Amino acid sequence: MARRLACLLLVAAGAGAAEPVAPLELTLAQAVQQALARNERAAIAVTRRDRAFADARADLARALPTADLSAALVRRDASRSDDDAVSVGGRIEVPLIEAGRWAAARASGRAAGSVEASAVEERRRLAFDAARAYLDLLAAIRVRTAAEARMRLAGESLRVALARREAGIIDATAAARIELERATARIGLTRTIQAALAAREALAQLVPGIGDQPESVEVLVSEPPALLTPAVAPDAELAPLVAEAEASRPDLRALTLAAEARHLAASEPAWDWSPRLAAFGEREYGNDAALNRGDDHDAWAVGLEATWRVWDSGERGARRRSLLAQARETALLADGARRVLASQLRTALAGLAAAGDALDQAGVQARIAEELQRAIDARFAQGLATALESADAAAQAYAAAADLVRARVDVRSFELALALILGRWPTAAR
Repeated sequence: MARRLACLLLVAAGAGAAEPVAPLELTLAQAVQQALARNERAAIAVTRRDRAFADARADLARALPTADLSAALVRRDASRSDDDAVSVGGRIEVPLIEAGRWAAARASGRAAGSVEASAVEERRRLAFDAARAYLDLLAAIRVRTAAEARMRLAGESLRVALARREAGIIDATAAARIELERATARIGLTRTIQAALAAREALAQLVPGIGDQPESVEVLVSEPPALLTPAVAPDAELAPLVAEAEASRPDLRALTLAAEARHLAASEPAWDWSPRLAAFGEREYGNDAALNRGDDHDAWAVGLEATWRVWDSGERGARRRSLLAQARETALLADGARRVLASQLRTALAGLAAAGDALDQAGVQARIAEELQRAIDARFAQGLATALESADAAAQAYAAAADLVRARVDVRSFELALALILGRWPTAAR
């Protein structure tokens, strides 16, 4: 990291002479799409969904009729007979009714739906994580750009100040103040370069396409459009937004289906009291001279077989109580998530409104600071402003420009937060 930081610092300061490498231009939509297509989190979510549906199909198969065929070939000792005793038998058994397994199959189907909704939610949160990392990189790059501009101005001011000191126009103290501002700008540039590198690495962890690029390739990101589509005003009514969130949030749907699955699973032990009904057919053919007076025998039978478990030492009741407790817990989690929706939406709307106001004020401050810096620089060039005034104006202009960048990103961040609560996606990618 230190080596990369030093190299980028030299490039930013204009000391590098290597041939430039074409940068990688990346939009927010492309970043999210790459994350959903190649990130392991998305693949794991899909794998869990597929496994849940496979388990549900297996539970359904166990509830449907099956056929078990068994056969036996027996050879008996014929010490009392001239011929050996040989018999061949076969039995086919078809379970018809086992009510507990039907309850388990229904519960497994609901559970698979819950896992599917959770998989959608995991992909959605991955998309939002990628979008946040993208915005962090955007802010870091723009702050670094402002620091580079400050560094250039500080270098120019120092050159002028040193020339004036040699000419005796200003004293050594004034020149030292300009040199101190240049050193401060250099430190600020170093920190912003490091922050940009960290932001790039954070985005590369979510978007594999960035990690595939060499370190020398600059990643260029751009300001995304409004992330709330359709738009939501900060003073919007809560009731329609709460309804949208309840209908759209995959995590709420996952909790609801999980509670239903556990309620259905809790009925399985109760159905264990009902009989298990199966049909069977069997046939036996044998040649046993001693038992059948020299004649072959051929016997067959068909019938129904019912089985009851009349006593289980309390296992079914305990299992049912455990499953009902799990169902209540999951239902309470779903109720709690819905209960706080209104509070979350109010907080997000208030944050969005505050971020919009802060952006307006940051724009005013940046404009005034830039105009003030230009005016003081012009006066400093004419010898009408002191070095201290020039250095302070440069520092204030940089701080205002950095605040404006952060304010813009804050607006997008609150839009993301509101979209996440509403159950929307940051882009069109799914």
